[in-house]
Amino acid sequence: MKITIEIERHFFTTAPFERIFNLLTDVPASATYFPNVEKIYALDNGVFQWELEKVGPAPYTTQPVYACSYTFDREQGVIRWEPVKGVGNVALSGFWEIKPSSQSTEVRLGMLADLQAPVPSLMKFVAEPLIVREFESYIDKYVENLKKTLDESDS
Repeated sequence: MKITIEIERHFFTTAPFERIFNLLTDVPASATYFPNVEKIYALDNGVFQWELEKVGPAPYTTQPVYACSYTFDREQGVIRWEPVKGVGNVALSGFWEIKPSSQSTEVRLGMLADLQAPVPSLMKFVAEPLIVREFESYIDKYVENLKKTLDESDS
C-alpha cells in the first residue's frame, strides 16, 4: 500500500543564517536531531541513505529506508533533496528555505513522502492515519530539536 505524506513546517530563530545553513547542509549532523534514525551514511557525494526505526501498528510495521540526493544553494538560502530511485521503500523529496531578516531568521521545511507499507488494502483506512501521524510526529520533533539547538547556540 502506498501512503503519501505532505508536510510543511516553519519556525523563527535568532541564530544567524550561516549557522543554520551550515547545520542543515551537514546532512549527517542534522540527522542527529531527527528521532528514530538507526543509520545514515553517504552513498556518493551529496547522496545519503537514511534508515529509520520501524513505524506503524503491529503487525503492519515497516522500516522506512530511503536515499536522497541533496543540492545546496547558499546564495538563495535553499537546500533541496530528491529521491534516489530504487533505494528503499520511501521516495522523499523536500526543501529547507532560510530567510534572514533584521530581527530573526525564518526557516521553512517542505516534504513529500511516498511510503510503501506492507498493509492489506482492507486495513488501509486504519493503518494510514496512524502511520501519517507517527511520521508527522517525527518531523515535529526534528523541527523542535533543531530550533532548540539553534536558539541555544545563539544565546
